[in-house]
Amino acid sequence: PYTFLIPDSSFKKMWYATKMEHIRAVIDGILMTVPGAVVLGLTPLQIVLIILLYICLMANKLYYFMVADLLVGKVLGTVGRSMVKLFFQGIAIGIAVLAAVLGGIFLGVEAGFAIMCAATLFLTFLGALIAASAFEKMEVMD
Repeated sequence: PYTFLIPDSSFKKMWYATKMEHIRAVIDGILMTVPGAVVLGLTPLQIVLIILLYICLMANKLYYFMVADLLVGKVLGTVGRSMVKLFFQGIAIGIAVLAAVLGGIFLGVEAGFAIMCAATLFLTFLGALIAASAFEKMEVMD
């Protein structure tokens, strides 16, 4: 609750505030992926890519919720904020899936999967940069 007191950039403050969620996403990703991957006989590269994609999607969800909260606040209520978050997430995931399909067609399945992870990571990072301004607003309000 007191991350705004940390003498650092707003992006790093946001990172400190969300770090435990990322650690939880890593653990959840491993626990959900490895048993299924063993049963399905996936390669280690595919397992790593699935875990990375899960982590990116959880970060995407977290940061785009912050973006939606920053943009609409309490104006549209909980449902409106969720719809804005869904809109941004849909665009990001759609772009990542398109990149994955094109990469998969031209470079192979693992390359397409890696491209999807990279695209999701990039778009999530953009969302995080936008969401970081919420910490700047928090300091101005105090």
